[in-house]
Amino acid sequence: MASVELSYYYGYEAEQFSFYRIPKLLFTDNRFAGISTDAKLLYCARTVGLESLPVIVREYTDDEADILVVDYNITREDLLPSEKARAYSLKLEAMKRQAGRPSKNSLQVGENFRGKFSVQILSEQVGENVTNIQRYIRLTKLIPPLLEQVDNGVLKVTPAADYISHLSEKEQTALLVIMERDEVSPSLGQAKRLKELSEAGKLDATSSPRFRPRTATFWTPPLTRSICGPVKPPRSPLRTKRNRA
Repeated sequence: MASVELSYYYGYEAEQFSFYRIPKLLFTDNRFAGISTDAKLLYCARTVGLESLPVIVREYTDDEADILVVDYNITREDLLPSEKARAYSLKLEAMKRQAGRPSKNSLQVGENFRGKFSVQILSEQVGENVTNIQRYIRLTKLIPPLLEQVDNGVLKVTPAADYISHLSEKEQTALLVIMERDEVSPSLGQAKRLKELSEAGKLDATSSPRFRPRTATFWTPPLTRSICGPVKPPRSPLRTKRNRA
């Protein structure tokens, strides 16, 4: 009996028979942002010689569609803080509307039909604690340039969400000008101080703290602080008769 040689395919080789690959550039490059996903899929299908695409059409409400979009994208490893912030905000608002609560209600006001707060259910679904979810949602209160600073790692998530997001749009714009002009970024303590000054109505150009330089490893506070008033330099040790000699 003649032997029969069989060809085996492993890993990515096997996928060529069941998947159509779409260039990632179509979804990550801003030049293609204005093109719909349907058009991108159709273009790729025509490129490989397909005349039609098999699709499944389902009817969803706007809230159901929002939840599905988030569920399909939230597990991406390269998700930016701004993308995660918008995703959590979008899904949480949709969940609140589905539960029959007004969208303005927050975690502390009312519960949904399953006896849990919507944000608690979201926490269980995405595997993130409630505090982090609320923190990411607060990032949506930042002006776009500051949110971009968070994505770039210049501004950390915690000070940005917990404190800077509470500043007014005008105050955030002024902060951005200082950050870009002096190449500095506020630490957690400085961001907290900014929020306190803003709430007291005392935040202006003369009262803002000196921010930590981005490239410096260590930072020594200046002798004169505009917030706390002048700081006297430390006294030198007293000279006694014994050490004068």
